[in-house]
Amino acid sequence: MNKDNSYLNEFNMDFNNYILEFKKLNIEDKKEEILKSIKDTIIVLNKMAELDNINLIPLTIVNEEIKKDTGDFYDLTIEGIENIKNIIGQYLEQKEDL
Repeated sequence: MNKDNSYLNEFNMDFNNYILEFKKLNIEDKKEEILKSIKDTIIVLNKMAELDNINLIPLTIVNEEIKKDTGDFYDLTIEGIENIKNIIGQYLEQKEDL
């Protein structure tokens, strides 16, 4: 087995363990973990863009709401997901222009 497959297998095991632990959480902890995951995803996407010298403009409403961790869970979730989609779209559009 080559190094890439080994890394992928390890990543897969970690992912599966994470999901198993997530399933054990109560509803409030699951909500918190989902919002944290959305924030982490936005951070990773922004870092990718930064490394490629791409300037992304996040949707303001979602950043303010998610930073505060207030409001309705479903509102925050859909705003976060839409922000992620927007960031990916901006990234791909600007990446094509490079």
